[in-house]
Amino acid sequence: MRKSLSKYIFNLFFGILYLGAFHVYGQAKFSSDPTVFPSEVEKLLIGSQKPDAIAFAPQFTSTFATFSEAEKKNIIEVSQKLQKSKKLRAYPDFSNFFGVLHFIKTKGLASHELDTFLIITTRMVEKVDSKKFGVFLEGSKLVVEKQMLFESKFNNLYFSGGTYSFAIVEDAVVEETQVVNETNTNQEETPQEDAFSEWDTYTEDSWSTTTEDPITEAAVEEEVLDYGIGYEVAPQPPIKGSVVMLENTTLTLVTPYDSIQIKNV
Repeated sequence: MRKSLSKYIFNLFFGILYLGAFHVYGQAKFSSDPTVFPSEVEKLLIGSQKPDAIAFAPQFTSTFATFSEAEKKNIIEVSQKLQKSKKLRAYPDFSNFFGVLHFIKTKGLASHELDTFLIITTRMVEKVDSKKFGVFLEGSKLVVEKQMLFESKFNNLYFSGGTYSFAIVEDAVVEETQVVNETNTNQEETPQEDAFSEWDTYTEDSWSTTTEDPITEAAVEEEVLDYGIGYEVAPQPPIKGSVVMLENTTLTLVTPYDSIQIKNV
């Protein structure tokens, strides 16, 4: 009994110590000093104990040194906002965020794309919950690192060529679809003729002479069958939030069995 009680007290002590350390670590703020900030990011990523984050930590430290002073200031300010606004995890949330910054720089994207991404990140962290924000970071990293829009073990969607950019849609506009029934319109505009109107104008020649025009091949070709009459296009979901704008790109959908391309998107 005494041995069990000592073991319980021992475990409780280290449990409290662990929670206290976690609380202090979670409350730590990124420094505004650009010479200190990268080392703090490196400690954060290494502290996640995730192999991917640990391997990436020194890469971000090297990349951060290549940003301009203004860019470093913006990165630090947004990073501090992320700590204050959401309960984000070192991995994968902060790892993905710093990963996007790393690949924007190393992949040679225009400097304004960094500014745009930081602005969108600030808007998104204010408007969505932690789960959706995590999806936003994961998707952004997928775009800049692998030029992919979707990834799974069943199929992957790549884009290549052309250009792409980040953007945000604040207010979505939903357009209503209308069904135009041309058949009913034509019936209203064209009056019906009396099928028996010619019976009272009988002549002897009417038995042997036809008044109908012969059906020619040209007349058949002029007849157009509109199979889309009455078809209603399914309404598309409104687009709102962060988006990737593609221009003159090629989409490639790859599955374990086949692939297909859509060009000039």
